[in-house]
Amino acid sequence: AERAGGLALTPDLLGGADLSVSIREAPGKGFGAFATRPIGAHATVGDYTGELLSAARHKARYGGEREGWSDEDEAWLASRRARGVSATGDYVVRVHDDLFVDAEDPAVSSWCRFVNHDARPNLALKVLPKGVG
Repeated sequence: AERAGGLALTPDLLGGADLSVSIREAPGKGFGAFATRPIGAHATVGDYTGELLSAARHKARYGGEREGWSDEDEAWLASRRARGVSATGDYVVRVHDDLFVDAEDPAVSSWCRFVNHDARPNLALKVLPKGVG
């Protein structure tokens, strides 16, 4: 992935679109997404994209042990290492009991991977089928 100041750029950021957000360092959290203009209530700000994982695959990859790993998981990890992409699980969002979105790999994710949680959140997750919304 292309980098700017240590930041791995996602495809949407590489395209140079005006996303009404700025990605910059967030003290104590790494990088974060910050609005560059007021965004109205209930507006859709972006799609949290990434690799879709079942609960079993999520647990196998990020559960701390390699129990349940397949040849596919080994190839996944080798690919990430070869491209300098971490495998921490820090960018995984649980959609429901058996669906997780892993946005750690910038090649398959969007800028939304930099949205941080807060004690007083001002964003909500809305789950839609791909292509809707």
